[in-house]
Amino acid sequence: MLSLVTSVYYAPLWLLSFLFLAANLLISPPLLSLGFSLILFSSLTLVFFFKIKNSPLSLSEVNWLRLFFPGFLSPSPNHQYDFAVQNGQLKVDHFTPPDPKSKTAVFFLFGGGFMNNDQSQLRLFNKRLADLGFHVFALNYRQLPGFSWPTPLDDILKLIEETLKKVSIDTYYVGGRSAGGCLTMMASSNIQDPRHRGSFAIYPVTDLIAWGNDKSANLTLNSRWRVDLLCQKNDVLAEKISPTHLKYSSTKKFLIFSGDFDPLVDVSESERLHEVLIKQGCSSEFHVFKNESHGCDANFDSFVGQKIEKLLVQFLQS
Repeated sequence: MLSLVTSVYYAPLWLLSFLFLAANLLISPPLLSLGFSLILFSSLTLVFFFKIKNSPLSLSEVNWLRLFFPGFLSPSPNHQYDFAVQNGQLKVDHFTPPDPKSKTAVFFLFGGGFMNNDQSQLRLFNKRLADLGFHVFALNYRQLPGFSWPTPLDDILKLIEETLKKVSIDTYYVGGRSAGGCLTMMASSNIQDPRHRGSFAIYPVTDLIAWGNDKSANLTLNSRWRVDLLCQKNDVLAEKISPTHLKYSSTKKFLIFSGDFDPLVDVSESERLHEVLIKQGCSSEFHVFKNESHGCDANFDSFVGQKIEKLLVQFLQS
């Protein structure tokens, strides 16, 4: 929660604290209430101006309305598809672009530590991306603890293949955040379809054995118990399937985002992935956002979110 406050919702919370302070000054409340409102306003003012100072956008580029009044409502997809898997079904949300002639698509994978959430996690994010001119398919996949590798990857590859039978697409990209970023890179290494032009990953997990002796090891997403569940206590397998140990086609392009103040997935994981892609001859673009944490991209409304939106659209249109 603190991460979301400091990374995404600082502007609306600052505005609310200002209104709260103004109301306290007008109604002459007890000193305790006035003191609390003053401390709250002062604290959020410091956070807000710190964000302004470190914004990756110039002030003239910022959509201030979206910054102060970020989206909260989760829109419904234009279409939803069901695909059968063993003992159940997986859903795919389809958000359509304004131009029905668009033939470019994004397959988006949600985050959640390989254990939580589903394809509905970031519907506003997906809707806004679709409004910018792309078909957006939000994929579901079976997760821990019930399903270990390669079930999540197999689900993703199957859903991409089956969805492309329903909608005519000339070009597509795969993207994801956090654990979804890890699965994005796994899928990218496996997809041979020439229509797949590349992938983007937002603070992705890239090394499943980073819990080892590395000082910057991520102790939350890559913790020992989670890797044991995903890889059935097989460290050799964990290393083999980690995105930093996979082979990628040099004909594809990649875009990576990360914050340098992320307690869940250390920025070093993205740095290593970027280095691997460059060494393999791939086109890789890597952006690190100063003092930003996990979730800074949420719905494209924050300073960093709006910057990611701009960079992502450029990447998809290039």
